[in-house]
Amino acid sequence: MTLWLLQKGLVVGQARKKYTQQYKDEAVGLVVESGRPIAEVARDLGVHEGTLGNWVNRAKRSGKVKDQPLTSEDREELRRLQEENRRLKMERDFLKKQPRGLRARTSEIRVHCRHGRRECSQTTRRTIPGVFHV
Repeated sequence: MTLWLLQKGLVVGQARKKYTQQYKDEAVGLVVESGRPIAEVARDLGVHEGTLGNWVNRAKRSGKVKDQPLTSEDREELRRLQEENRRLKMERDFLKKQPRGLRARTSEIRVHCRHGRRECSQTTRRTIPGVFHV
């Protein structure tokens, strides 16, 4: 077993890294003040992202760090996204309720027009909303 661990690059009995409280506080401050994701800051510092996440959560629970309140732009964006989400769910639910045998009909539409002595013709294939066939 020890040989396998050594081949994989793992050292048996390797000491865990220990960080000072000051280092932890500065790392947490970097996450909170920069607004960057924990994983990104952890990569930059050479710390495992789970470890940094634990430090941030402990700081929030202890009251050392507070989440920044939403700005008015953030609140407006949140409200808009919630409304869009509600609308999309309604559309999805409506489409789920349609009988399986009904589907939109694709029809060929021909348009003829006359400009003085010139005639033109155009053919397109369109799905006509509300027209179904069985």
